[in-house]
Amino acid sequence: MKKDLRGYGRGEQRPNYESMAQNAMNSANPEQLKSMEDAMNYYGGKSEGELMEELMRGKSSGMIDEAKLNDVAARIAPMLTPEQLSRLSAVMERLRQ
Repeated sequence: MKKDLRGYGRGEQRPNYESMAQNAMNSANPEQLKSMEDAMNYYGGKSEGELMEELMRGKSSGMIDEAKLNDVAARIAPMLTPEQLSRLSAVMERLRQ
C-alpha cells in the first residue's frame, strides 16, 4: 500500500530520524567522520562568495570533476526545497561557465 503524509494522522508512526542519525554515526568510519568534521570547520565560517571562489578554484585546477559534481547534484536534488534547488541550479550553472 502506498504511503502518504495523511497516513501519519491515523496512528501511523513517523520514522525516528534522531535514532536513524545516531545509528549512522555509530556505524560510520571514524576517519570519515573526522574528515567531515574538518571540512565543516574549514568551510563553516566562509561566506557564500568565499565558497564560490573555492569551488571555482577547484574547477580551474582540475580538482573538481564535472561528471562527479553533476552526479552529486543529481543525487541531492530530490532532497532539496524549491529554494535550495534553485540555488543549486544557479551554482551548477556558474560552475559550467
